[in-house]
Amino acid sequence: MAEAVHQTDTASSKPSLFELMAADGLFSSLHPAVRHACKIIAARYPSTQTWLERHFDELFLVVNALFQRHYLFTYAGSLAENFYGIKRTPVSGGDGRAGLRLLPGEVYRSLVWLCAFPYVKAKLDALFEELEHQEASGVRPEQEWRRRARQLMLRLYPPVHATFSTAVAFCYLAYMFDKCGYHSPLSWLSGVRLETVTADDWRLARERDDKLSSWTRLRSRGLPAALTLYGLHATTRLASHALQVGSFLVQFLQWWSGAGDRDGRRLGAVDVAPPDRRPLAQGEPEADGRCPLCGRTRTNEAVLAVSGYVFCHPCIFRHVSEKGRCPISWYPASTEQIYRLSGPGDD
Repeated sequence: MAEAVHQTDTASSKPSLFELMAADGLFSSLHPAVRHACKIIAARYPSTQTWLERHFDELFLVVNALFQRHYLFTYAGSLAENFYGIKRTPVSGGDGRAGLRLLPGEVYRSLVWLCAFPYVKAKLDALFEELEHQEASGVRPEQEWRRRARQLMLRLYPPVHATFSTAVAFCYLAYMFDKCGYHSPLSWLSGVRLETVTADDWRLARERDDKLSSWTRLRSRGLPAALTLYGLHATTRLASHALQVGSFLVQFLQWWSGAGDRDGRRLGAVDVAPPDRRPLAQGEPEADGRCPLCGRTRTNEAVLAVSGYVFCHPCIFRHVSEKGRCPISWYPASTEQIYRLSGPGDD
């Protein structure tokens, strides 16, 4: 455990709001930092790019759930909470129970709000942004039920999101002024309260560390179970030590993933060579003002930056959203690389 970060034995078992917000912030910073690291790996090994981009969120969810499950069963707290010396105690039914112990039902209930909820929320945020972009671009679904579902999403999601954010803010204020025992609605939904780890808890944690680090003691459980427990514990210990030594690196990577140089290019981005474009022959779609996708005269023109070809905005937006590449050059592309062109008479 991260004893160097927080090892106190005070009369109050209530963590400060600063510690709780720091723990929440540490976890929320891991996802974009790891994503950016995967983007760098994908840029160096292009064969993994499509797979990583498509399945990164699911892969992160599985790995994160395994880590959090191990920490919840071993230390009664998530990885970030353990880092700041915080443990989870059941609100009901936990009286008289030994320290650092959560029942399986309590662990999996916590995992739902620690891992599954952020995953679903991130997917809904991305879906809302995509639908909002499609609505602004004039892209209309062909099926009536899809149009109705999109309108329902665009109308209901903003107030639901605002309600949740307001509830979090109120919980912060109420916790700070000792009017509430939960700093977040997710803690209340998990059925636990967060407390500071005591000296007895630290001793118990060290005993569990020694047990899980001893191959001889684990071998009695059988080879498959011993290998799983030993490998998982070694990996989580490595992650914990990495956080202790270089926690600032997480914030640095988060800044790195969103920062750009003076030209607006993202740091670490790989230059994509422009396509070898031959002169267009008379009668080809782009030569006579037709869209290469629909074959009709271009309207609401947009250019795809990775290749330089011009399309109807709804056509190229739909294609890139579905295929993730330029339809002509086949270069990897995203909807963020589509730019509208202002023609004569445009506002």
